[in-house]
Amino acid sequence: MPDRLISIPYDICVSALTYRPFFTFLQLTANRIAVGHLRYGPPNRRKKYMTRLKLELEAYENTGNMEHLLNISNYAFLESEAPQNHKFHFDPNVDSVTRKGT
Repeated sequence: MPDRLISIPYDICVSALTYRPFFTFLQLTANRIAVGHLRYGPPNRRKKYMTRLKLELEAYENTGNMEHLLNISNYAFLESEAPQNHKFHFDPNVDSVTRKGT
């Protein structure tokens, strides 16, 4: 499969101090998705990714290990592909739960 590109819109000024580490994070995440696919196969609803995501967040809170953040990002993606949550849907207009009133 050819390399894929992720682009940041040119009309939005994003500092290299932000986007370089972001692309590194995405690459680390992509590496884990690829290895996980080889080991475990395609996303499968029975694997309960939402539950795994919560466990990784708890582990991250306890250890501070970035590895857990990478696992969380992968489980978030896998949950979107094979949701454990029966209410799964996409609404881009939903209000932020962390920025009330803004």
